[in-house]
Amino acid sequence: MNLQKQICKSFCDGFRVREVPKGFVITSPFTWLGDEPLVFYASKEASKIRFEDSGASFLYLEDVAGDLTTDTRMETVRQLAKLHEINFDEDTVTFSSQWFDEDQSGQGVIEFLSFMNRLQDLEFQSRERAENLFKEDLLDAIRGHFTNGYTVFEKHEISPDKGGYITDIFVAADSGRSAAVYVATAEIKVLEALLAAELIARERLVTVTPIVVYEDFINSSISKKNRQRTMNNDVLNLVDWSGAGRDGTNSKIEAILRRAA
Repeated sequence: MNLQKQICKSFCDGFRVREVPKGFVITSPFTWLGDEPLVFYASKEASKIRFEDSGASFLYLEDVAGDLTTDTRMETVRQLAKLHEINFDEDTVTFSSQWFDEDQSGQGVIEFLSFMNRLQDLEFQSRERAENLFKEDLLDAIRGHFTNGYTVFEKHEISPDKGGYITDIFVAADSGRSAAVYVATAEIKVLEALLAAELIARERLVTVTPIVVYEDFINSSISKKNRQRTMNNDVLNLVDWSGAGRDGTNSKIEAILRRAA
């Protein structure tokens, strides 16, 4: 048996197809999220076939990859769907292929499975990518909330004459008050926040309020010692995204700015 036949046999033997009233249930040789087999469906109308997910793929993926409805992550899903010519219904968060003639359904299966496999790769983002996504989500949330009366900067000095102290996100209010927001994605970021708090206290930069935001304070990769230091610091304000959420985080930052005023 040559290699091509061996590959075809192994691949095809992994599929199981069961007919149901509205089409077929198909078990593929691939796994979904590293656990159960990737199961999808085929709807049939006359001589046309369309492939669809279970209707819960998006929700299962969110369980392991986190919130996918933020602007940056949703756009990633949209682009993947577009690349593979997959219909993405954002109201029902379901995926479906185009309609194919039965004799072309094989190519449709390959394209649909290529999409599903790339979609689940969102689970396996590196720590750096996950950290960047959180920072993007936070920046997106802050920019969407602090509009009238505020200016939002990325990578900005905490004071004009303190160029060596750069914060991840800087929220400047028209009142002259500002928030220097540090995203706690790494030990170095937490140390930068603590150093900024020390500088602000020493130099009496009373118009600047330092804030450190954790994606999940309890389950953070930041050392317990440094988490305690941020929690106990009298100058540095702490916000936990996992507890406060998008709106709660913005409300806390806004309240801190108003309190500073």
